[in-house]
Amino acid sequence: MVLSMWPFDTIATAGEKIETLNEISRVLKPDGRSILVASSPELYMREWVSFSTSEFPENKIARDGDKVRVLIKDAGSRRLVEDILCTEANYEAIFRKTTLMLLEKRSPLASVDDRYQCGWISELSNAPWMVFLLQKRADAQ
Repeated sequence: MVLSMWPFDTIATAGEKIETLNEISRVLKPDGRSILVASSPELYMREWVSFSTSEFPENKIARDGDKVRVLIKDAGSRRLVEDILCTEANYEAIFRKTTLMLLEKRSPLASVDDRYQCGWISELSNAPWMVFLLQKRADAQ
């Protein structure tokens, strides 16, 4: 199992993403799996408990491969993060060019039943993350 939490948000090109995913596949055992967590395009277009995009209206017209920005609000100070936008459709196209296959995709939302309530802003109706479950292809053994 390989867990990748957000590094793909900063990989600039589809080619580099493909190379990285193929390397992840190479180190997996046969039938090995990988979880890739990436920021959804929604993250860069809405306000969140922990993130702000209000200073970056250009995010709303960003396309795959464009630089997008977000401020992390809960790190003690407002820290700027620059990422590269990659849509779900683009990730799926990238996965098809690798030795990994997509098994499942989830877009988790916050819930009013969550143990910790913190005045959700967009989290109840919009998913800031995309979670992809990938498996090494049988022909990549």
